Amino acid sequence: MVEIKLIDESVAGLGKQISSLVGCELIKNWQINFSPDLVLGWIPNFNTPNLGVEKLVQWVDQAPAKVKKIVMLAPAGTADDATVDQLTVWYGQKAQQLMLDGLYAVKMVDELEFPYTVIRVLPLTKQKVAGKIYREGQSLLGQVTPQDTLVKVFVEALTTDKYLNQSIGIAD
Repeated sequence: MVEIKLIDESVAGLGKQISSLVGCELIKNWQINFSPDLVLGWIPNFNTPNLGVEKLVQWVDQAPAKVKKIVMLAPAGTADDATVDQLTVWYGQKAQQLMLDGLYAVKMVDELEFPYTVIRVLPLTKQKVAGKIYREGQSLLGQVTPQDTLVKVFVEALTTDKYLNQSIGIAD
């Protein structure tokens, strides 16, 4: 039986929304009991250097077997989907560092050789606006990522294989 656990290091309250829809355990640290049927959702804190991916890699190195898949958030700019000017509009002065941190985190997850889904986001909004999914390499054209759309897509990525081994973006 598949077991879903969600690491939420963000401050946006996404983990609480997602875990309530999936019925999974919400974890604020990396104290996870390993299961070979584990689907791991990871919502990193974008203010942490390298998005804190070292904690994920350390946890995986100690795990006795592979996880079923990892679903993670990453900032826009990690899949040739935005220009530096766009990133600066979205993220301000921290844009370039955030993109580099995101690229490093995505590369580390890719090198773990687990099935994965990367969901790339712009700054989040709780306003009710339509969200669109962008494929890898497709330029993100919006200004924000609707939080309700992100929650729905994250839940779908955790519970199905629809976006397996893909990097997708969500924007208005």
